Amino acid sequence: MRNFLVIYNRRTGASSLREFPAGCGREAIRERFAQERLHRDDPDIEVVVLGSNSREELLQTHSRYFRSAEEILEHARLSQSTARGGAGAGRSFTHLA
Repeated sequence: MRNFLVIYNRRTGASSLREFPAGCGREAIRERFAQERLHRDDPDIEVVVLGSNSREELLQTHSRYFRSAEEILEHARLSQSTARGGAGAGRSFTHLA
């Protein structure tokens, strides 16, 4: 299983993604701690390491990290609409600026 370091800005919805090969979990965790120290003064930044078989699987299972703020709001509106019989929304990947 591969490890993925995600740095996510909760306010903007921007994210960055770095992949670590199978067997490099400790390196991924060390980098997570380094990034947490770097961003410790910004409460909007979330730093996580996630395990997944592939990048595509990760984008699907943890999609909230890869949507812009506008897409999150649109998804929430469409979810409410879907509960009332409307349609769903797509996803996209945004890089951290």
